[in-house]
Amino acid sequence: MFSKRFCAQALALSTILGLGAAAHAVVITGSGTVGTNAISAEADVTFGAGTITITLKNLTTDPNTHDAAEALTGFDFTLSSGSITGITSSSGQQVDVDGSGHVTVAASGEPTVPEWGTQSLGAGFRLAFNLESGGIPPAADSSILGPDATDAVPGTYSVGSSLSGNGHQPYTYKNGTFVIAAPGVNGDTKITESTFRFGTQLETGIPGDGGGSGRTPEPASVGILAIGGLALLARRRKA
Repeated sequence: MFSKRFCAQALALSTILGLGAAAHAVVITGSGTVGTNAISAEADVTFGAGTITITLKNLTTDPNTHDAAEALTGFDFTLSSGSITGITSSSGQQVDVDGSGHVTVAASGEPTVPEWGTQSLGAGFRLAFNLESGGIPPAADSSILGPDATDAVPGTYSVGSSLSGNGHQPYTYKNGTFVIAAPGVNGDTKITESTFRFGTQLETGIPGDGGGSGRTPEPASVGILAIGGLALLARRRKA
């Protein structure tokens, strides 16, 4: 029988490690072409109880990121369980691109976070840059650009092209993170199918790989292993 001291240690350890907290994360990638330009993207997805956090990354490198067609503008996905009701928060660096391709922090008065939204899409869902008002596209800003030639802000794209001086300012630089309310989602939920969307009309679709089946260690599993270790030590001491 375990001592009171051991039980107290186990309880404290399980609390610290989040025993019973079900969550897991996956990484989904996709690559393709727009015209002759190579494009690629990544989605880092974390599932929790009633929530999904998605960080979208445009991995397309300069000079290929020089046109709105290479901007990452959406992510379509289906879930193995649960649903989504909308974005609760978002974050990402907002930038402007001038006629010479110079990248600067977004001007005062412009949005300070990515203004994306969600909508149902057949059997799945869409997270996209022009859906911040209940699925109605009011503005085409906050599309996600790949890194510029210097991989920094301020910086410069080697070609300004259609990124510069248009109604799509500000852009989101490199990646944007979105926390989504998702009733019925839990640590066992998976993304069963996904597509990255590029272009201001979401016209280019790049299938995501099978990353939805990947899993990182859950805090609950770590906690159980740690308690098992304490139990083994306790038995050895008694012996």
